[in-house]
Amino acid sequence: MHICLITSRLGTRRCGVGDYTVRLAETFKLMNHRVTILSDLPSWGLIGMLRLWRELNRIKPDLVILQWVPFLYHRFGVNFWIPLCFFALRCRGYRLQIMVHEMWVPYTRAQYFVTGPLQRLSLLLLIVICHKTSVSIEAWTKQLRKLVPWKKAKIHWVPVGSTVPVAAQATRRDGSGILLVSINPMGSGKGPELLQKVWERIRQEPNLRLLVIGLTQDDAKKFFPALAEDKNCIFTGFLGHQELSAYLQGAAMLLAPFVDGVTGRRTSIMAGLEHGVPAITTRGFLMDEVFEKSPLVICRYDVDEFSAAVLELLRDPVRRQAMASASKAFYDQHFSWDRIANSLL
Repeated sequence: MHICLITSRLGTRRCGVGDYTVRLAETFKLMNHRVTILSDLPSWGLIGMLRLWRELNRIKPDLVILQWVPFLYHRFGVNFWIPLCFFALRCRGYRLQIMVHEMWVPYTRAQYFVTGPLQRLSLLLLIVICHKTSVSIEAWTKQLRKLVPWKKAKIHWVPVGSTVPVAAQATRRDGSGILLVSINPMGSGKGPELLQKVWERIRQEPNLRLLVIGLTQDDAKKFFPALAEDKNCIFTGFLGHQELSAYLQGAAMLLAPFVDGVTGRRTSIMAGLEHGVPAITTRGFLMDEVFEKSPLVICRYDVDEFSAAVLELLRDPVRRQAMASASKAFYDQHFSWDRIANSLL
């Protein structure tokens, strides 16, 4: 089968969806599918859609999968050129699919009361046009099935796998002491305030260090002034996959608090599971049911409970070792790239 994957951008620019697309393409190739990625168009407006139309008609794929995050295709997250182009492609006989990484903005800011309804309309149009819709969170899957009930049978939950391959030859970068890791704590729905308060509670533990990946020292001075002055807190800035994998292989624990709960779209958790890192995270209204039986330690979004869980696990190396093995097995069972690719197909 010839599969065409569409995403906004690839390459050196930071984009989790781009990394996801590359790993998915590699998996499809190992399954003996032919894969083409269309990305970095001149624009995602009329000119870009004309280019997209020409390219698809040139390569004639059997399946087209669009990676959907509204802000990938317009700075304000509103784009009706893509649904229009997909409607024309559907009329021409192409088999179309959309992978929903994010749906739309919540009504938490004044400007979102303008962009929010337009984003909802754009996504719903794509769901109606496409033959199949895959969604990264179970709660969103159920929501979309209610909004488009006649497409219910064609809307499925497909989690997002780890975008950080395990580096087989990585030089372990654990150094001395017990290393706690946090990956990009400033992302949407994450809990930077809780992370800072938890560190303040546990920092007196002997030989303990906190590694914050994705933030520079200047970022730390702005967002975490207390942590920036702590010699046991290390801020790495953006890391490549090889280096990030090396740090994860040397980590004792991953700290991953989420305001809305742990889900299958959280690539930091996915990376931790694939690397066998014991992880502490939080439950919330979006939490995927599959994690109820996971080896993760799942707390309420509460400083006292989270801190107590960290201290308990720190003092129990035997449990951490058991969690490491169980995490790898759990990832392979539920989130391996082979499983994700087959679910999409």
